[in-house]
Amino acid sequence: MVDLVPTTLSLDFDNVKTYDRRGFALAYIDANNPSDIGFDAERVGYPEALHGHRTALLAGIERLFGITLEMAAVPAGMRPVLLVFRSVARSYASIAGPMDGYLEAGLIHDRLEQVGIHDAFLSGIGWIAELNEESRVTHLDILTTLLGVLLGDNADKVISAEELQALGVNTVPPNPTDFGF
Repeated sequence: MVDLVPTTLSLDFDNVKTYDRRGFALAYIDANNPSDIGFDAERVGYPEALHGHRTALLAGIERLFGITLEMAAVPAGMRPVLLVFRSVARSYASIAGPMDGYLEAGLIHDRLEQVGIHDAFLSGIGWIAELNEESRVTHLDILTTLLGVLLGDNADKVISAEELQALGVNTVPPNPTDFGF
């Protein structure tokens, strides 16, 4: 049985040098959540390049871990585990706060200050951000536990960026500044 072990989210996923269950789960989320790139989505060709990179990275990780996270590829007895894994991954990707997506919110903050609720608003937004972070950590803990079950004997395997590169997988994501508007 795989234990649920708390994790932290201090990792800069784009600069990972090794991939364990946690890195595998994050790669799965990234490859299956192409809309999370914010304002860089407006850069011509960047969304497609990033999605291609993330999809290739996940495919390489799956190959080295010896599993493909698709229903037809897992044993029938593991399909319910994969089903809930996919559901938790979608839930993780949907965690958001009310101010997510604002590049500049000065006008909003000015108006809230004028009507006398800015401090209460900031307090509430701060609380939501803390709860969202706790939710992300808990989601990731569940995902790594479910992956442990799906991976079986490979649950504690750790693969390196070098192993992925040996398969021809570029572990460095495309740079958004290489793409124009």
